[in-house]
Amino acid sequence: MKKLVLLLLVVGFSITHAQTKGKITYRFSILKDSIKPLDSLKSLDEVKVNVHKMLMNAEPIEAYLLFNKQKSFFYVEPRLNPSPPIWNHASDGIGLERADYDMGRILAGGDGTYYTDWSDNFMTHQMNFMENKLRVISKAPDWELIDSTKIILDYPCKLAKSKKGKIFAWYTESIPYKHGPRDSSNLPGMVLEVRRGRMHIYTAINIDYNDEEADFISEPVEGKLVTQNELRSIAGNPFGKKD
Repeated sequence: MKKLVLLLLVVGFSITHAQTKGKITYRFSILKDSIKPLDSLKSLDEVKVNVHKMLMNAEPIEAYLLFNKQKSFFYVEPRLNPSPPIWNHASDGIGLERADYDMGRILAGGDGTYYTDWSDNFMTHQMNFMENKLRVISKAPDWELIDSTKIILDYPCKLAKSKKGKIFAWYTESIPYKHGPRDSSNLPGMVLEVRRGRMHIYTAINIDYNDEEADFISEPVEGKLVTQNELRSIAGNPFGKKD
């Protein structure tokens, strides 16, 4: 009996230890049924037609979250086509010259990365902007917990809704770390599914507690560090002046 108890303690410790780090694979999808048909829009122009085409042609894409107890690093799978779309900025608006770019990848996070360190209680979004890198400091959303449950990858999950915006997240307390895809974090457990708005959804499809990438989570240091307000000031209005 003592040997059995000891064995269970060893197994339990091994499982707990194995779950202190890992890599979660998410599938990002655009919910095509939520996209308004072109003929329902009040006005049409080339940009709207091209964007609609890109949304309808977008395929699901994988994204990854490396995590340990304190830190996480989120990124989207590298793109096969290295050529970005060509956006023409002008005083009267914005134009798009390509309609075959992977809109799904753009909305999933594109070439940006998201780094969180809860020991210092901050998050940074490293992004490419006008051929330069920026690191944008941001805060995690505040959440309202909802009395609803479901199972994802055999983990019992609970539902939460962001107090600002329209983000719904399913998290599991069985993995007791406050991480999630992109900036969907600061919940009592790991986020395994998140729906942003009415059209975008990330769903966990695999968790690997032995992935070696999770041993080397480090903060991105390339790029100027800016706040959200500073980014808005730098970016201005990319869609041109309004009459």
